[in-house]
Amino acid sequence: MAVTDQQRISYIASQAADVRLNVELQTEDMTLNLGPQHPATHGTLRIIARLDGEQVVKADVVCGYMHRGYEKLTEVRTYPQITTLINRIDWL
Repeated sequence: MAVTDQQRISYIASQAADVRLNVELQTEDMTLNLGPQHPATHGTLRIIARLDGEQVVKADVVCGYMHRGYEKLTEVRTYPQITTLINRIDWL
C-alpha cells in the first residue's frame, strides 16, 4: 500500500506538534508604559507595568498629572470664584 502525500503531511505535522509541546520557551520581562493620558481626561495617571508574557509581575502607578496650574489660578481670585475651579478638578 502506497503512502499518500496527505498521510505524510499529517504524520509530519503530528511529530512536529509533539516536539513543540516539550520545548520550554525562553521569556523576558517586558516593560509597558500606559499613559499619561490627555490632560482633559478625568483621573489622569500613568502606569508602568512589568509583564512576564501575559502576566503582570509589577505595576508602578504615578499620579499627579492634574495640576495644570490650578494653584496659580487661585492666587488672583476670590473664594467664591475658586470653588467653581475646584469643582472641575478630578484628582482620582
